[in-house]
Amino acid sequence: MLTLILEYDINKDKFDIKGNVKEDCRKDFVSNFLYLQMGKGIDENKAEKRDMYNIKIDLDLTEDKYTVSDNCGNKGLRDGILMRYAGLC
Repeated sequence: MLTLILEYDINKDKFDIKGNVKEDCRKDFVSNFLYLQMGKGIDENKAEKRDMYNIKIDLDLTEDKYTVSDNCGNKGLRDGILMRYAGLC
């Protein structure tokens, strides 16, 4: 199991990254996850307004299956934060 935990301070525009994904592979790990999210449709849930957002991505290597948890409120905000981290926007 690979795990990446991102804490994003929106006021400081700063990321704190934890987990067992190698540092030089983290942005590719996030980019691969985001690629799989394309075409999944709109998330109508309301985005949470916070100073600190937490996103945890797990990849089960036996099944090549991602699991994600976050406190963003909707997937658009979550994926936007991930895109910012990966340098895709």
